[in-house]
Amino acid sequence: TERSSQENDIFYIHWESKLHLKLVIILVIIYISLRIIVIIWDSPNAIIIGLPIIGLIFTIMNIVSTFLILKKNPQHRRFGRGPSMHQRSGSRSSSQEFNCTLNHILSDKKAVHLFMIRLSKEFSMECLLSYIEFVQFQNYLKYHIDSNDEVLNRVHSLTL
Repeated sequence: TERSSQENDIFYIHWESKLHLKLVIILVIIYISLRIIVIIWDSPNAIIIGLPIIGLIFTIMNIVSTFLILKKNPQHRRFGRGPSMHQRSGSRSSSQEFNCTLNHILSDKKAVHLFMIRLSKEFSMECLLSYIEFVQFQNYLKYHIDSNDEVLNRVHSLTL
């Protein structure tokens, strides 16, 4: 399963996590070393000297999460998008392509289920779950607040 998870890691989430883990281990080692220096030599200046190093590690973590991911996969560079499903799988010809909007998917229970399975493989299930919760909360507000209420008018103006 290790091999299959690496093959399905088209967005390099596992690669990014492993690199972040290494950087966090370095961060912990540096922090512990600085604390030992402060305790042994009673020098609070060690923390001041170490802060730029710690900041550098956090900067590297951000660079990994943004620029290196895009550099690692050249297909994702164009407009910040990844390859389409038929380009990744290679199983569909261009004549079999079809456009499907999010509204089409959310209007069918089976499509929502299949979409959720797909999102779970990409570690993105929380995106759809949060969208569903936002819509449910919006419907709750519409039902429980009468149309003359000032709060509803503000919420409605935000959704437009």
